[in-house]
Amino acid sequence: MVKYIDITRTIKPDMETYPGDPFVQVISETHNETGDPIISKLSLGSHTGTHIDAPFHVIRNGDSIAGFPLQLSEGKALVIKSDEPLAKIKEGIEYNGIQFLIFKKSYETQQFPLITCLLAKEFKELGIELIGTDLLSIDDESTKSFLNHKNILSQKIWVVESLELSSTISGIYRYMLLPMKTSARDGSPVRALLIRK
Repeated sequence: MVKYIDITRTIKPDMETYPGDPFVQVISETHNETGDPIISKLSLGSHTGTHIDAPFHVIRNGDSIAGFPLQLSEGKALVIKSDEPLAKIKEGIEYNGIQFLIFKKSYETQQFPLITCLLAKEFKELGIELIGTDLLSIDDESTKSFLNHKNILSQKIWVVESLELSSTISGIYRYMLLPMKTSARDGSPVRALLIRK
């Protein structure tokens, strides 16, 4: 039986956001006696909840979110623990035609691994087009260098952050995701799914 796993965080006022990002507001009316349609008001940043970073997020002349290739909206994903040995990760990518590499935080470490320029280039050559995490960011919030962002996005590998991976285990899945179509250039919230038989 096919299992669909929603790996998107719900956008709501009390949700955790990256320090300095806009606060989230969701204002909803209740139905009244006149029966008028209900329209809610949403106020959020382009990197609220589960979202995708475009290269333009940290690279001056990088691609904007409007340039996200539609052919990357579905494909094969590999979920791994963030402290998995590098050799095992490369092997899993190479032999399974993976496009979306997802790092799931482990109990041992709550940090995203350092992705050097050379490693990001290797991932790209192996066919990786997206890298994701269930952390708020692929860079520690205490650093201002944003090395992981720069190293990964400079290879035109799109970054997906703040995934909801509590219902996933390590392994291979089909994935589906699409960013919102807006005029913002740096990123966008996404709806993301993993699919497994």
